[in-house]
Amino acid sequence: CPANDAIYEINKRSDPVTLTKLLKFKDGNLSQMAFACNNSRCVQPNLICNHIDDCGDGSDEKDCILSFRCETGFPKSISKTEICNGVFDCSDGSDECGKGCDNDRMLKIRGFQYTAIFFGVLSTSLNSYTIYQGTLMLLKCQSANLRVNHFFMTLIGVGDWCMGLYLIFLGSSDVHYGTEYCPLKYEWLTSKTCSFLGVLSTFGSLFSLYIMTLISLYRALSVAGKLGKLLSNEKRILQLAAGIGILIATLAIFLSVIPLLPSFRDYFSNGIYYPEVKLFPRLADINSHVSFVEKYKEISNDTSTTSKNWVDLIEFVESHLKKEDFGESTYQTFYGNNAVCIFKYFVKNSDPQYVFSLAITILNCFCIITITLCYSYVVYKTQMETDVKGIIRDDKRQISNQRKIQIKLFLIAITDLLTLIPFY
Repeated sequence: CPANDAIYEINKRSDPVTLTKLLKFKDGNLSQMAFACNNSRCVQPNLICNHIDDCGDGSDEKDCILSFRCETGFPKSISKTEICNGVFDCSDGSDECGKGCDNDRMLKIRGFQYTAIFFGVLSTSLNSYTIYQGTLMLLKCQSANLRVNHFFMTLIGVGDWCMGLYLIFLGSSDVHYGTEYCPLKYEWLTSKTCSFLGVLSTFGSLFSLYIMTLISLYRALSVAGKLGKLLSNEKRILQLAAGIGILIATLAIFLSVIPLLPSFRDYFSNGIYYPEVKLFPRLADINSHVSFVEKYKEISNDTSTTSKNWVDLIEFVESHLKKEDFGESTYQTFYGNNAVCIFKYFVKNSDPQYVFSLAITILNCFCIITITLCYSYVVYKTQMETDVKGIIRDDKRQISNQRKIQIKLFLIAITDLLTLIPFY
């Protein structure tokens, strides 16, 4: 340690008189004990292994049993409990991209990227055929009831086609990044491609689910004989079906896009990605920005109230720092919360999108319950009609056709509900 850091204390009361060497630190504290840094500086013993480079050369954080030393960048070290926790605590990502973390690929299951592409191609191909066949049946069918059923099944095919396209893009993105995904994690999560996939998958799943709910109600009311007068007016029933279909499509698009609108950023953005800046973590949430602004105001004796919305915080950062100090930055959107860029249903109370996610979850659960109850009633009613004696041949044929449609719709409902599992 430098000689000018040391002072000597003479204890005249002792016998014999003693001379004690004390080390003086920058904060004015005196200590008989000190840690000698490799660069000849001294630090207090309680600053050793505190995950802060107090020496300036990192020697006080070297060889700490409970610490993880970052390869490059900042900080020099972190607690071992922060390794492989999904957050880049080291600016270079070495705490998440090292051996043992299993974060090297976008999709955790090896080979799943090719499975996703296969099923995506299969889904888009089959649903393209379904849309084509449904359009032909709409032109050929004479029965208003059958035309409405085929119209709704065609719309379900549109939603499922979007899900297939999503799988193709997701699998292709994983192939593109390969084992280099981890260091580029935040570039992906804040990319426009990830946001696009989020909108595509959310629209596809919600549109299919809501159309499935509508067709379930339609089938139940039709079997119950509640649509007799409406079905007799073919033009009116088709116009009503088309109007409701457009309304549901508009609702699904709105719910998918609203998390990306700048005016709703305070409710959906979880952070901002800074590739190089040292003032913030690589992905800084709103609390990190508030803390920075408050400390800045404290130093500059600014007593004004700190706003807690993104627009004001970013405006403050950009007006008080040079562009090169914080570099380029991008928002982490609602869909950038996970590598597969899907709707975030399970959120914490502290998350800004909590109310929105909870509302959509409740709505989806209501739809699933409605579909289950409606199809249970339709199956029961159809079975009761089949068991009635004295059915004439035309009635048997009609019941047989209804049963075939029912089976087809039931299979569509089951497969559509299964596609919602990854979202939960």
